[in-house]
Amino acid sequence: MDKTAYFEQIRQKRRNDILDAARDMILQQGMNDFNIQQLARKLDISTVTLYKYFKNSEDIALALQERILETQKPSLSGFASDDNPLTLFSDFHRALYRNVFKNRERVTLLALFEAYLRNKPRPAEEQSAFWTYASQMRHFLERLLEKAQSQNLISDSISTDDALDFIMGINVAFIRQIGLMDDEHFKLEEENIKRRAEQLLNLFILYLKTGGTV
Repeated sequence: MDKTAYFEQIRQKRRNDILDAARDMILQQGMNDFNIQQLARKLDISTVTLYKYFKNSEDIALALQERILETQKPSLSGFASDDNPLTLFSDFHRALYRNVFKNRERVTLLALFEAYLRNKPRPAEEQSAFWTYASQMRHFLERLLEKAQSQNLISDSISTDDALDFIMGINVAFIRQIGLMDDEHFKLEEENIKRRAEQLLNLFILYLKTGGTV
C-alpha cells in the first residue's frame, strides 16, 4: 500500500469514528443539544482537528443521514418474480415494516435530522430523508400497481400516481412517528404498532381495490 492510500485509509477511519461518536451523542441527547465542542471532548481531540473533517453540526448530520440512507436502501431481491402483484405489494410492505422495527435507532436519527434540518437553508428540490427513502422504492411499487391493474386486481379507475402519493405519504408519517417515540414508549406499544402496520396494509389493499372510496 502506497503512502497516499495509507493516509486516506487513516482519514476514513477517523471520519467514521467521528460519525459513530456523533451518532451515539445525538441518540442520547437529541440534535438540538449536540455541538462540535462536546463531540471533540468525547473523542479527546481538538476542535481544530474535528473541523478538518466536518464544517459544523449540520455537516455531521448530513453525513450521518447519507450513511444511513446508503445502508438502508430498500432491498428488492425476492420481489421480482411473477407472483401475484398484490401479494408482492403486501410482502414488500411487511418486509419494510420489519426493517423499520429492527433498525428503529436509524429511523430515530433520520427523524431527528429531518426536524433539525427543516429550518436550515436547503435546495428547494431536496426532499426530506424519509421521502428520499420512499422514492427509492416508488418505481418498483409503480410497476406492481400497473401490473395489478392490467390483471384487474385493483380498480381501473384509480391513478397509480395518486395511489402511490397516498400510500407513501401515510407510510412516511407512520415511520416518522415510530422514529420519534422514546424507547420506553415503543417497548410498551410495540405489539400495538405491529398490529397497526398490518391494519395499514389492509387499508392500502382496500383502497386499491375500491378505487379510493374507502
